[in-house]
Amino acid sequence: PGTDLQKIHQGLTTLRGISSGKILMWSTLREDQTLDDCFAEFLDLHEQKLVDLFFWHWVETEQPYQRFADYCARYEADLETVMAHYLARLREGYILPVIHINELIIFALTGLRRNSSGCGVEVADNFDLLDGKIHSCADLPTEMDIGHIDAKGYPHIRPVDLMGLVEYKKPLGCYQCGVHDYCGGRCPVQAHISSSERLRQYCQLMRLHVAVVLSSLDEIRE
Repeated sequence: PGTDLQKIHQGLTTLRGISSGKILMWSTLREDQTLDDCFAEFLDLHEQKLVDLFFWHWVETEQPYQRFADYCARYEADLETVMAHYLARLREGYILPVIHINELIIFALTGLRRNSSGCGVEVADNFDLLDGKIHSCADLPTEMDIGHIDAKGYPHIRPVDLMGLVEYKKPLGCYQCGVHDYCGGRCPVQAHISSSERLRQYCQLMRLHVAVVLSSLDEIRE
């Protein structure tokens, strides 16, 4: 709501004329939105050379899905469509730049393990600035800041053990989950703002996502 696709297209065209950098299309999927629609838009924009990369994620929100089984069925069908396009282009020698697919394939083919949450916030290697305050993540509640920038521009970071941000993984059963090496427990922000039911729904969606992509791994490996 409030966005204008024609204006977005105009902006992308203008941006392409003045920038040589990579342009990422980022889609946030809500319950009434389909991956299929977003992917079709990406294919069109990519063909026009207006975007280079595609990524999507499920929106962080508190309320559980109202019709979760229906959403899972629709997501599975949409992802199978994405994979059909992916495999068709791969047979032509082209790797479709869909980050969410390529990352998972790299993990599967190399045996890579994430060893952190999806964003690695608890590793304390990267911080955000917001209104002069230092945050482990800008999407976490503002009262969870971990320091500030003084008047001379120097950062002051309090010693904080950020591992507490991923404590949710123990009761959720992340360490016993078959996709944890890739998922990493997903997004800590979701865990801190969400209901346990919504979190478990995301776990089911992630396992579904991994299963659909990896069902094509033998062909991808070839």
